Amino acid sequence: MARFDAEQEKILQAAAILAEADAANATDKAIFKEYTIAYRESLDGPVQHRTHSPGRLKARANYWLAELATKNPGSNPFGSANAGYKVFRNVKNYGAKGDGTTDDTAAINKAISDQDRCGAKCGSSTVKGATVYFPPGRYLVSGSIFALYHTQLVGHVLLLPQAAFTSPEANLLNSGVIAANKYTGVYNDRWKGDDEWYLNTANFFRQVRNFIIDIRDAAPENMKGMHWQVAQATSLQNVHFKMKPGSKQVGLFIENGSGGLLSDLTFEGGASGMECGNQQFTSRNLIFEGCKTAITMLWDWGWVWQGIYVQGADVGINFTTQNFPGGSITVLDSTFSSVKTAIVFNTSPKKSPKQASLGLLNVEYKDVGDMVFTGDSATKLRGGSGLLTSWFIGNTFSDVAQGGGASDIPSLNSQKDAFVTGTPGGLRLDPNVPSGLRGPGKAGHIFARPKPQYENLEGFVVPTARGNTGDGRTDDTAALNLAFRLAAEEKRPVFLPAGSYIVTDTVFIPKGSIIVGMCWSQIVASGKRFEDMANPLPMVKVGNPGDEGPVEISDLLFTSRGPTAGLVAMEWNIKSSLLGNAAMWDSHFRIGGAAGTDLQVANCPRLSGAVKPACIAGSLLLHLTKTSSAYLENIWAWTADHDLDDKPSLSEAQVDIYVARGILIESKAPTWLYATSSEHNILYQYQLHKADNVFMGLIQTESPYFHPQPTAPKPFESTLGKFPADPTFEDCTADNCKVSWALSITESRNVHIVGAGLYSWFFNNYDQGCIEKMSCQTRLVNIDMSSTSLYIYNLFTVGTQEMISMKTGTSIMAKDNQMLADRSPWTSIIAAFVKSAPSRAFISGIGL
Repeated sequence: MARFDAEQEKILQAAAILAEADAANATDKAIFKEYTIAYRESLDGPVQHRTHSPGRLKARANYWLAELATKNPGSNPFGSANAGYKVFRNVKNYGAKGDGTTDDTAAINKAISDQDRCGAKCGSSTVKGATVYFPPGRYLVSGSIFALYHTQLVGHVLLLPQAAFTSPEANLLNSGVIAANKYTGVYNDRWKGDDEWYLNTANFFRQVRNFIIDIRDAAPENMKGMHWQVAQATSLQNVHFKMKPGSKQVGLFIENGSGGLLSDLTFEGGASGMECGNQQFTSRNLIFEGCKTAITMLWDWGWVWQGIYVQGADVGINFTTQNFPGGSITVLDSTFSSVKTAIVFNTSPKKSPKQASLGLLNVEYKDVGDMVFTGDSATKLRGGSGLLTSWFIGNTFSDVAQGGGASDIPSLNSQKDAFVTGTPGGLRLDPNVPSGLRGPGKAGHIFARPKPQYENLEGFVVPTARGNTGDGRTDDTAALNLAFRLAAEEKRPVFLPAGSYIVTDTVFIPKGSIIVGMCWSQIVASGKRFEDMANPLPMVKVGNPGDEGPVEISDLLFTSRGPTAGLVAMEWNIKSSLLGNAAMWDSHFRIGGAAGTDLQVANCPRLSGAVKPACIAGSLLLHLTKTSSAYLENIWAWTADHDLDDKPSLSEAQVDIYVARGILIESKAPTWLYATSSEHNILYQYQLHKADNVFMGLIQTESPYFHPQPTAPKPFESTLGKFPADPTFEDCTADNCKVSWALSITESRNVHIVGAGLYSWFFNNYDQGCIEKMSCQTRLVNIDMSSTSLYIYNLFTVGTQEMISMKTGTSIMAKDNQMLADRSPWTSIIAAFVKSAPSRAFISGIGL
């Protein structure tokens, strides 16, 4: 690898010289270019354009994050990175100029990598996080900016920094302007390909927001704006890609991983706005203008595209790449305008319809040639202008027939015209979305709200200035409670610097609170009060039952230290007073698997022979109570399956840590969960009980890796019933039945799930031989017959025998819905499942 790096260094040095020379000769170019950026005020609002210009620099130069983080840089208390370690870094303090003429590549990479952060031969780290800030400017780069593990790259929110890749040698550096991973040039026999710094499905904790990525002056062939190969707890927000029209450039390249959230992105020009493949992803409010192809799908298991707007493209979404390995997508609340073909979809005669699945929900099209064109050279859905309420390719299930009686879905060719009205012949699959879940516009889109960055707020309270330490040792319970209470009373937002804030009792967040962390500031439960599973105790309590009002939380991490069997990481009681104003973004639950938790591989190794009491770490991660409502976005509820700070082997040393429950939803007021995941909990990952008015999209789960050692509900059998509708597993005889539910829905109504990736990878001593047999566990989804108005679109599973189980109904088997694809042929997919009444027979059909 040293030889490879040396060769790369020569290329980078040459590119830097050429880039500076080109910029110096470009006398007709302003140091700060004016950029026109597309945007929408809401998902159903019109696309508008605003100009970012040098004239706005002085008038809007201040950004509270830069000012407060410079004065209160925080710390990473656990591990060797503590002494003098800088969490907050300003690229200009490392020599970056941002003047449009100087090559800033080396200075920016120095700002990111300084103090021996987690790069090559690191794998992962929780003690070397950094928030790297870019003031306004035009940053010329001739090589890639490598966003290391646990890094937030944040640009000025009012005047976006411009990262311009202008070197004529740039086509040699295909990682793009910003790269979240790096290929080493060394062959990896395990992956049968080029090795990388980070395992793509474990490349966690990344964030990039507020940038303009301009590659129009770079060598056009094969150039990419960003390489975003990431997993959970990652987000891109407010990033704008500028590509050369008519070139082969690609804005955003994602070849694999396990994401993640993409939101508020724009793409202009180029061959393809996005070229992407991943296990699962949620994408919202993406605007494509003048791209030859807006989205090129390489592969996936499931992907939700919500609120995308495609204008002036040859192809909107191309799902037919060469040697396409299969997958599924749902397009929701979106628009295709002046597009030749909206979606090119692979349904080859050999594998149709089981090679891929497609769902269209509330999709508008204007002056479109063909809406859906398939790999067998046939138009499956004609274009023109209109609105699709629902339309599917794939296997569908419903208890309501179109005409009131059961009938098979007819072939699409004979029903082509019928689908302009949106309801497939045969089955009624339209989403009957309650008005409370919809946005305020006329188009009926599902409500969504991007993470606020508070560019117009001031007067932040900084708890470290009021007695908090965040040093990972001091009990910060009282000081945090005081700071949060006073801030709410004074109607001031809170900035919580990076750190680990130890709490030994409940921390209360009152209504009216705005709390913003940096680099996932940690609130850490510790001590005796959290150890009794018979008496669960919330670490963080958001409002009291019956409270109504705003609460906004972002960029925090909720975790624990030592045995905390009675821990409820968060109890959410607050109910919004206005649409979606009780909300949390980019905040995660991480139990174990990290330095400072005392729940690492040395303490809790896998298959230790018995449940270790010291490794019983929680009763419930997140509870949305019956009086609450919530807007949640990019939330990862993770009970660790491996040690992120295990350095000796770099082999993702697995751990056995026991948390009873993942996310419990009892809320009845409108509640939204976007890009959420819950993993490795004993009883369930998601439980909806007596819930109403809930939207979830996309959700992702994994069952505990150690099952059936022990089998569920162990070690929590003595506390069943502490929370509503706890599963007992008493109806199970086989061990692979006594495994956590991925999703359980009981006595609930008006539940809309768009995209659900539910995975079970292991059985019996971490053996993966069960995956292809679909026998790692018997069942994943529980739906009781009393629940009504349930809509599940784009459900994809791995390792289970039953995809959906109903005790008094007919279960849906994975083998009957297997995706006959070249990649991951053991994945099963359902395009749509609708349960409208308490007890009614289901009709199934092969999709259209």
